[in-house]
Amino acid sequence: MVQSLQLAHRLEDLNVLLIGAGKIASTRFPKLLPTGCKLTVVAREIDETFYESFVSGQLEGTNEGWSSAKQEIYRIVRDEFKTEYLELENYWHIILVCISDIGRSESIYSECILKYGESQLINVADVPKFCNFYFGSNLNLADDKLQILVSSNGASPRFTALVRNEIAKTFDDDLELSIAMTKLKELRSEIRRLTNASREKTDIQFRMEWVRRCTDIYGLRYCHLLDVESLLELFSEMYSNRSLTFPPKDEMLTKYLSVN
Repeated sequence: MVQSLQLAHRLEDLNVLLIGAGKIASTRFPKLLPTGCKLTVVAREIDETFYESFVSGQLEGTNEGWSSAKQEIYRIVRDEFKTEYLELENYWHIILVCISDIGRSESIYSECILKYGESQLINVADVPKFCNFYFGSNLNLADDKLQILVSSNGASPRFTALVRNEIAKTFDDDLELSIAMTKLKELRSEIRRLTNASREKTDIQFRMEWVRRCTDIYGLRYCHLLDVESLLELFSEMYSNRSLTFPPKDEMLTKYLSVN
């Protein structure tokens, strides 16, 4: 079985076209806005939830005050899709077709591929053969610092949602995860600083392996207790000796944790 490559796709300030604004599109919409993408919506009928993220009192047009930080819709076109609307921007990073008419969806897909080529990222809702990427079931944890995607490659969106919900039950202490992610990010950033962000292959490999081993030592149970300052001192010592041999685990669990 050929598998999909799951990626965390950055969309900030990139043009995204959403065709349709009804029930189908409303499942995509909440996933798009937090990315800070420059979202254009084309649809004759617009679900009222879309207007909560658009210019107050304005039914269509361009949001002149748009910025990625605001997480708002950039443009709404209240009309059936026309090929000319592809010209609203110089490019579309991704195109989402979310209408119930499968025949029309296929037609739009063909128009987009004809214009932009097979490399154009496009997703036609509920028609896997017209998708070169899929929307999975997303789970945000740790104050959105940790994201998990569960995908069935279009086979069963509902089942992936059930799997996601089971994972959510496992990680019920969101605060500890959030603290862990913050400390691990700080640790990695400071390690790069200590090595002057060296791009030497040996330095990159050392940093990556050191962080990997350190994270494995503490695991999910202890990462939120990391004493970053003490660990940076340990890293400096090990880096100067080019050693990846950590102290015994019992020492790592006492000397380098901050237990308040």
